[in-house]
Amino acid sequence: MKYQRRPVVVDAVQWWDQGDHPAVTRHPHPQYEKSYGMTPDDGIRMGVFVAPGDWVITDRDGDITVLYNSEFEAKYSKCSE
Repeated sequence: MKYQRRPVVVDAVQWWDQGDHPAVTRHPHPQYEKSYGMTPDDGIRMGVFVAPGDWVITDRDGDITVLYNSEFEAKYSKCSE
């Protein structure tokens, strides 16, 4: 069987630097001078690093997901408010 995603509207912000999304904060990482991410208490299920150009998505339940730009463009298109 094949399945299709249900159409759903999300809030999305393309993240470039600190301040672009309130859930993304600076996190120390031994290999990177500047590393940013979100911790599980930010509305996500597990910690995740965020890189410039990634999209921070908040769904209708308040769950937050991070996608690479290529993944975001393949799954989402801009809609009217």
